[in-house]
Amino acid sequence: MRKTSLSFEGLAAIAEQDPAICLHMLLRIKERHPASLEQINTAAGCISLLGMEEVVKLVKQLPVLHSSPKKRSERNYMTLLHTAVLAGRLASQWAKIKPGLNQHQEQWSAMLASAPLWPWHLQQVSASQI
Repeated sequence: MRKTSLSFEGLAAIAEQDPAICLHMLLRIKERHPASLEQINTAAGCISLLGMEEVVKLVKQLPVLHSSPKKRSERNYMTLLHTAVLAGRLASQWAKIKPGLNQHQEQWSAMLASAPLWPWHLQQVSASQI
């Protein structure tokens, strides 16, 4: 996200592979456009509804973790995100070979399945480090 100019497609490609960005876009849509939530199943759909500027602002507000975090809570959080991405990719591949399944819907459902646990992991271990 450090590029000064980013296309819609570029932002969608980045967001599609980051479960935290996906989750926060969906939460923002739930706040601002709750009736539209059922229709959204891709990062591109979220960006279309929220707008590029809003999504870029949202992403800039998210915490940034180093690639090799020292805190156990951050390592656990990163592991959960990597697991979510793997689950999303597996579901996406499965949807490609199974008729009637939407690739993006399967990816998102698998990728976001453990989302309720992510903040808990960050807070739980952070509290133990106080």
